[in-house]
Amino acid sequence: MHKLAPSTRSVVAAAALLSFVSGCGESPQAPTVAEARSQLARLSPSVSADESAALAIGNAAFALRLFKQTEKADKNFVFSPISISVALAMTFAGARGDTEAEMAQALSFMLPQERLHPAMNLLGQELSQRGGNAKGADGGPFRLHFVNTLWAQDNLTLHPGFLDVQAQHYGAGVNLLDFAGAPEACRKTINGWVSSKTQERIDNLLAPGVINARTRLVLTNAIYMNAAWKNPFSKNTVDADFTRLDGTSTSVKMMSQSGSLRSFDSESLQAVELPYEDEQLSMLIIIPKAGKYAEVESSLTADALAAIDSGLLAQDVNLHLPRFKFESPLLLEESLAQLGMRSAFSDEADFSAISPSKLRITNVVHKSLVAVSEKGTEAAAATAVVLGRKSSPQGIFMAASRPFMFLLRDRPTGAILFLGRVMDPSF
Repeated sequence: MHKLAPSTRSVVAAAALLSFVSGCGESPQAPTVAEARSQLARLSPSVSADESAALAIGNAAFALRLFKQTEKADKNFVFSPISISVALAMTFAGARGDTEAEMAQALSFMLPQERLHPAMNLLGQELSQRGGNAKGADGGPFRLHFVNTLWAQDNLTLHPGFLDVQAQHYGAGVNLLDFAGAPEACRKTINGWVSSKTQERIDNLLAPGVINARTRLVLTNAIYMNAAWKNPFSKNTVDADFTRLDGTSTSVKMMSQSGSLRSFDSESLQAVELPYEDEQLSMLIIIPKAGKYAEVESSLTADALAAIDSGLLAQDVNLHLPRFKFESPLLLEESLAQLGMRSAFSDEADFSAISPSKLRITNVVHKSLVAVSEKGTEAAAATAVVLGRKSSPQGIFMAASRPFMFLLRDRPTGAILFLGRVMDPSF
């Protein structure tokens, strides 16, 4: 075991040397930030096709289950399933006993620990290679940034095996802070990191009070994407009506495009896939037919999504889609508990593979933003897990002029990067 120290002296944890890199906090009271990182390099793992498929199926199942657990189902909503899954997978590395079993069930982790982390590692590295010479929605280069890091109380003892998993599979080091002495300054330091990694789109992820003197460890993931459509919408955006679930209407900016798109039409819904310029990422729009929204959302499972996906055929589509932009903050403890992850939030939590200190999860905080326009999409998200001490159809017309769902997906891996509903794009 290795006790992380606030000084700059080098220390040895098992066979892994940890080096400290000086930094600064965000206020005069903020502690000096240092990073502890296992000297073990990030691996290029060998993962079978079956293991990658199991990860994708599990991640999709978790995403859709969590989507249905969210409050305010009649409001605009977006979240990043992959961000939440990765942050909790990093935490899962230290879980044992009933806590480990409950987390695996709630998060739909279908692989054992020793195979889950390599599969997550491969997925993260594949996502980091997306884009090539493609453009972003803002005219700059394509961006898909996906980063992880940890924040620990500077005198917290951490197991070297836990540190090695973070370094080898998540590319993450541990930033040393003084939560006990300066919790508010530490909160601002973490929020500043999140803001910088999301191009300042996710601010104040951690609200006042989330970090306190009993906080001992925070695991964070941040994702930022800026991508241009392969086929931009025309410049003929017009004012049009959008019908809410309650039957009232609002005026929105409706974009349009016509051409060959992979699409699907059934008795209950229409779906269309919009590829981004790199052709590996896409957005799947699911438009329930009039009066069918509740039925379609409640029946949307990983199998139902796979059926829609397999039914997509290239055909002529006249598509009308509103511009939309909104953000959604989430506190996930209740939703995760309802999915079966209960002991992790209680004094019965077993995170003994992280540290000999008695830890439990006190907060799981998430925030996402999405902006869809004629040129492309900008999306950002961040997740923090806070641990503290216990106590063949023909050409068709499609108009998203009523509530719809969207999934921003990585096509080769099937990873759902963002998932949301649009109930009123005029906001």
